[in-house]
Amino acid sequence: MGLTFVCVVETAGMAVLLRGWPAVHAVVLVLDVYTVLMVVGIHAAGVTRPHVLDATHLRVRDARTRICGYPWRTSRRCAASCAPRTSPPRAN
Repeated sequence: MGLTFVCVVETAGMAVLLRGWPAVHAVVLVLDVYTVLMVVGIHAAGVTRPHVLDATHLRVRDARTRICGYPWRTSRRCAASCAPRTSPPRAN
């Protein structure tokens, strides 16, 4: 939610800077409110429908209906870096 805070601060700053130009202020205000709503919506989508990494697949979700599963063992490099650890790493 840090980006949402930055967008709200930017909206307030632009309101102060553009107070002398009401037409430009109105357009920028509409765009800023739209941006804040989009950022909150993207955050909400990530919270309610997150990507999932389980023992066999990475499931990437896009919107409500599309779910793509990618097996993580297909690449040796990916298997070494993404494999869930069952025991603590050895000290060298």
